[in-house]
Amino acid sequence: MQNKAAPVSQIHLFHLFLLRSNHRYSLIGFGFNLGGSLPQEKQQSQQPHPMDTDAIETTSANIDGLGTRLQRLEFVLAGTCEDPSTELSNVAGTGGEASIRPRIATLQRDLARLQQKSRTVAEILSIHAQFPDVFGTTTARVSASTLLTEEKATTVLMSAPEYQAAASQLVAINDAPIPDPALSASLVELMPRLQRAQAVQDEYMRKIAELRLRTAKVLEHWFLVGVEGVNECFAEWDERTFEMDKVLSQRIAATNDF
Repeated sequence: MQNKAAPVSQIHLFHLFLLRSNHRYSLIGFGFNLGGSLPQEKQQSQQPHPMDTDAIETTSANIDGLGTRLQRLEFVLAGTCEDPSTELSNVAGTGGEASIRPRIATLQRDLARLQQKSRTVAEILSIHAQFPDVFGTTTARVSASTLLTEEKATTVLMSAPEYQAAASQLVAINDAPIPDPALSASLVELMPRLQRAQAVQDEYMRKIAELRLRTAKVLEHWFLVGVEGVNECFAEWDERTFEMDKVLSQRIAATNDF
């Protein structure tokens, strides 16, 4: 009998939200994986290979874990959850390989129901359909080291003081006393008064700047009128006195001639 498989996007979302790991739970020994149905050639020409007891137990435990995670996911996204353990346990009652496919189908139905109930799941499935590469997992490539064991040991020994210094700093931070919460609370209570005092100080500074400007203008006026004006007046008086003295000297000289 051919098994109807759920859409690949739903299963990928199932992995994305529920597994939270860099690998997939694949039922390779059974000829079935969570990403699709049996290959056509195997469905037509071969019967599924029997799974050993360890593989069946591992797969059953994985399916139980997936059911629990799906229940939690439904509670987070939809606010409600229907316990799938009863249906899964009923399907699992047959035991062995025969219960694997129905239990996976049950999980797929629960996931499809969650997709209909949650707009978030539907949007993520739509994004996955448009950009499937975004949800792919990549494994970091670790290049083989070309250093010898002695060189690695030397590098570790050279870096040892830095680790010790960092450890001592962390210990010092951990041992640093925490200020009294009452003191911090009192400082917080003083913030309104400090803000008002800051506003008053700003007003005083504005007035002082205005007074400085007015004082500079007064000094400029006093210098122009009181200093330069008096000097010009004295210079004019000196000039007029000199002219009068000159006229008087001429008249005295003329009188003496007669």
